[in-house]
Amino acid sequence: MRKIAASLFVIVLMATTARAQFAYEFGYTMAKMSIKTEGKSVTTAGVHGMNIGILGDIRLDNKVFFEPGIFYEMAGTKLPDIKKDIFINTTNLHLTIEYKNGNKCGARFFAGLGPQIIFNNSGSWVTGSIKVGPDRFDDLKKRGLGLGGNIGYIPKKHYYFRAHFMMGMSNLKPVGDDKNKIKPTSFGLNVGYFFGSCKSKRESTNFVREKNNHWRGLSKGKYSTRPRYPRY
Repeated sequence: MRKIAASLFVIVLMATTARAQFAYEFGYTMAKMSIKTEGKSVTTAGVHGMNIGILGDIRLDNKVFFEPGIFYEMAGTKLPDIKKDIFINTTNLHLTIEYKNGNKCGARFFAGLGPQIIFNNSGSWVTGSIKVGPDRFDDLKKRGLGLGGNIGYIPKKHYYFRAHFMMGMSNLKPVGDDKNKIKPTSFGLNVGYFFGSCKSKRESTNFVREKNNHWRGLSKGKYSTRPRYPRY
C-alpha cells in the first residue's frame, strides 16, 4: 500500500510541472486468465469488470508523451467446466509512452505501449477467498508484470476515449514453472478527462508577453492608430 501511495504522489507531482497535465479515467474491462496445471490447459473465459484511475500526461516533445498512471482494476476469469468465477482486485501501475498526431490543443489520434506492474490485492470465488502472497500454499502472487497498449482519440482539449489491452508477462502462480502457470489478460474501453491547460506555462507566458509588447508598440510607435493633431 505504501508503494501504491508513493506512486500516486509521484504521478500527481510530475503532472503539476510546466510540461504536463493530469487526467481521471474510468471504463469497462473484460479480464481473463490463462491457466495451466500439470501441463494441462484449463478452459477459461472472460469476466466483466471496471477500472478507474489517475494518470499524468508529460510532454517529451510535441508528439511524444510519457503517461504514468495508477488504476484500480477488477480482474479474474470464468471457469466454465466447473461453472465458477474468480474475481481479483488489482492495482496496476502503468508506465506508457504515447504518440499523438495532429497539433496541440486540437483533435488528435494517439497510440501507446509500455510495461505495467500488477499488484494483486485480494480475490474471491464461490468457495471462499483467494490467498494472495509469496508462500507456496498461496493461490496467487502479490506482484506481477504485464505489457499494456492502447489506441484512442481526443476530439477536443480535455475529453478523450481509448481502447486498451494488457498481456501478463510473468507467472502469477507462487510455485510456478512451464507446466504450472497463471497469466492474466484484459481489454476494455475507457473515457477520460484532462485537467489543466494543453499549453505549457512557458508557452502561455510567452504568448501574453508577446501580446503586451505588440500593443505597447502600437500605442507609442509610428504605427499607432490613434489620431495625431498638430500642436499650436
